[in-house]
Amino acid sequence: MSNNKKEDIINKAWIVQEFLEQEAEKIDKDNIFPHKGIKALKDNNFMSLVIPEKFGGLGLDIKTTSEVAQILASGCLSTSIIWGMHCQQVMTIINHTQLKLKENILSEIVKQQYYIASVTSEYGKGGHLLTSNSPLSWITEDTFFVNKEAPTVTGGTYADAYLITTKRDESSLDSDVSLIYGIKENFEIIKKNDWESMGMRGTQSIAMTIKGTLNKDNIITQDKFENVCQYTLIPMAHIMWVSSWLGAVKKIFKQQIKLIRKNKLTKKYNSDIIIYRLSHVRLLIDTVEVYLEKLIDTYENCYQNKELAKLKSNNFNIHLNNLKILGADNLFKAVNELIEIAGMYHGYLKNQEISLERTFRDLRSASLMYHNDRLKIANGKLLLFDSDLLPKNKKL
Repeated sequence: MSNNKKEDIINKAWIVQEFLEQEAEKIDKDNIFPHKGIKALKDNNFMSLVIPEKFGGLGLDIKTTSEVAQILASGCLSTSIIWGMHCQQVMTIINHTQLKLKENILSEIVKQQYYIASVTSEYGKGGHLLTSNSPLSWITEDTFFVNKEAPTVTGGTYADAYLITTKRDESSLDSDVSLIYGIKENFEIIKKNDWESMGMRGTQSIAMTIKGTLNKDNIITQDKFENVCQYTLIPMAHIMWVSSWLGAVKKIFKQQIKLIRKNKLTKKYNSDIIIYRLSHVRLLIDTVEVYLEKLIDTYENCYQNKELAKLKSNNFNIHLNNLKILGADNLFKAVNELIEIAGMYHGYLKNQEISLERTFRDLRSASLMYHNDRLKIANGKLLLFDSDLLPKNKKL
């Protein structure tokens, strides 16, 4: 990607950010989906940013996509998370769909600027992403009926298309997962509840039933679903979530410094205490950013060098899980520390100068989005087989 092209995309992201920032308070207050924000993204062709140029997209690399997510999140975290998860779905199509079908789907996304939602959650399976207990019901050799109950679908009723996990058929093992793509018109969508959350209200991550009759061309990949998850779905989820959280906290940090430089906080508190605490907040933010950049570099190098097997290694998966754990923990701690610095008025109460209260509520969800405890247990098992952390002796 040329520097001019990247600069143009970043500039567009900042223009959209200004609009999202104006809408964020209303989205939170009214508990509504960010229709205008998503439209702004579509109007600027952001729904096809990661699609390769040969398919009509802009061919954005993962590192720049992460930077765009941070910028968008500094305007509205809910909108950035929605867009980030959309990018996750698009990358899954890019990496795992057969060429002819890929060309058709991606060109349609470019032309229509579809927003794609992920339908992977199911009742009764907890966080076991690699399985499904929702079987396809085959009507003929070429057509099937899908009927899936999903407890959480981000932006579910507002998506233009869906990527859905199902069991291949009623007699298959739960691990025999099919990945289904279809536009909204293919389905009947039944909303099951309202999204009445502490934060992240704009995501409207409701429970819903999705059902419809499709044909075998809607099954987009023959790859093992385990590979789809390890090569794309999980890495992109963790990268885009952490990028969005990071952008939101960077924005709050900047607002806090602005208040201090106006002398609005130092009048009440000992300035040495404030400076000490701010240095700790910066450490929390920088630690996440460095870890995120390192993991993105590793991830992109594996694709560029065609070393996808490394993405299944214990070492990479420990680091990938740690990215999400570290991002969720550190960035929530950073916001909490900023509230301690800001005090009751600027920190705990809603006000027009800094959106700490809303960001605190939004970031409280971070550790719960595929729960950190589950990732720590997974890492605890993996590290039993990956404990050699010292530099390798190449002579042995």
